[in-house]
Amino acid sequence: MLAESLTEIQLEATILKEFVRSLDERLVETYCV
Repeated sequence: MLAESLTEIQLEATILKEFVRSLDERLVETYCV
């Protein structure tokens, strides 16, 4: 059960990182152009 919740946390962290990365790229494109 603990392993399952840890896997879920890691999955959510990965999704969050991808979201933040895409958001950063969008902000860079917006402000650097």
